[in-house]
Amino acid sequence: MFLVLHIIGALVALGTGLAAYRWQNGTKIHRWIGKGYLLGWVTLFSTGIIISRQGITAPDVLNGLGMASAAFAYSVIFLRKRLGRRWLRLHYQWMSQSYAFVCVATLNQLIARIGIDISFWIFAAEVSLPFFILPYVGKKLDQRYGFASKPNPLGNPASN
Repeated sequence: MFLVLHIIGALVALGTGLAAYRWQNGTKIHRWIGKGYLLGWVTLFSTGIIISRQGITAPDVLNGLGMASAAFAYSVIFLRKRLGRRWLRLHYQWMSQSYAFVCVATLNQLIARIGIDISFWIFAAEVSLPFFILPYVGKKLDQRYGFASKPNPLGNPASN
């Protein structure tokens, strides 16, 4: 029962997380997608804790870090006035990181279920891969929301 809920939570987080990139912040649909994403993470996290009876394992750490990232991303929304425009950048950076965690955790489980023996090095490469992609995603989101650095026509770094 908990495994089924865990899988559903992961699928909801994967689907809504991907959909959140499609609609810009501030739209009603983006807010609903974000709430669905958070619900997916809460389901994924809570059932993961219940399922894990062996103590703390690597997937548990991914689960905890991903939930913490999603919680930080959500909490930044409530600090909008205090943070000014920075809240938006912090929001999508934390959301991208939490999405990377759900992707890594899902990939890790798929590899294990297929029957591939996961050595430490495969696991380390798998965990590291999304974080090589995140800077590219961050640059694209910076461009979308106007945080991208402007090219300096004089080539003088001091005038930025």
